[in-house]
Amino acid sequence: MNCSRVIFGRAILLFFLTILCVACSSEKAGLRELKKLCEKDAGLTVYKTVEADGFYNSHNNNGITQHLIKGDFSFYEFCDYDPSKLNNTMFPDPGCFKVRKVARGVTDCDERVEAKLAMFTVSPYPEFMEDQCISVEVIDRPTARYRYEVETIDLSSELGAEGELSKGVARVIDSKTQKILGESINYVWYSSERGLSGFRDSIHCGSGEVTGLSRSKVIGEGVLQKVLIAN
Repeated sequence: MNCSRVIFGRAILLFFLTILCVACSSEKAGLRELKKLCEKDAGLTVYKTVEADGFYNSHNNNGITQHLIKGDFSFYEFCDYDPSKLNNTMFPDPGCFKVRKVARGVTDCDERVEAKLAMFTVSPYPEFMEDQCISVEVIDRPTARYRYEVETIDLSSELGAEGELSKGVARVIDSKTQKILGESINYVWYSSERGLSGFRDSIHCGSGEVTGLSRSKVIGEGVLQKVLIAN
């Protein structure tokens, strides 16, 4: 009887060790594929720098703080035809918009943006609101020459690696010539297993598992600011 229990226990242990080895093998395969892709073309490439007052943001409409208040751009444009999906409070109406940084008193300040910015009492918001504000104009279509776009490409099915693998590309494009002025590329691998937090582990080209560094680093950061020099 005791002998049967020992045999059964060993069988169970062998079963779980086998599963663990298969998972580790799949994880290593996914990590190897990630490293190969990162070495191939991940990073930031600037082909040309240009001066610009603003740009068209096809990625999203969030940019007031980054690009206008903390940044040096005068405007950005965006189109959002289904804002309800974003639970948007400042731009609830569908359409295309031009968001500008203007001197207070020169033109109408957007009330929704004013109410939102007034909630922040730390720098740089109070200083900005003293003599500047944000105006929002409805436009038929974007008119800015330069376009910022972000694309995510799913590579999981092509590679057959365990988990999910995706490629992220951010580009600045000259809409007049259709030439790419700069782009940043990064890859992300998501494990098929969920950790204790309930989320799947993710590793990107700047992660320590790829670079061998003790800390993660950002890959391809700031392509917009590196390509477009604000006037």
